[in-house]
Amino acid sequence: HISGVGLETARLFLKEGARVALLDVDQAAGHTALALMDSPSAAFFPCDVSCADQVAQVIKSVEGIFGKVDI
Repeated sequence: HISGVGLETARLFLKEGARVALLDVDQAAGHTALALMDSPSAAFFPCDVSCADQVAQVIKSVEGIFGKVDI
């Protein structure tokens, strides 16, 4: 069962019309979370957020898909 503050926050943002990038070091959990979102406005990116280089690369990828990152 996938749950947590991040998942619920993503759901709330999607409900309000936001585009959401899901990041997780655990690829299986990230893909499961994406499936739970069931929205074309959500995308999953494998990323260890403690690694600045990975985060920078994901931001570029997110901008390429969704445009400007606001939050």
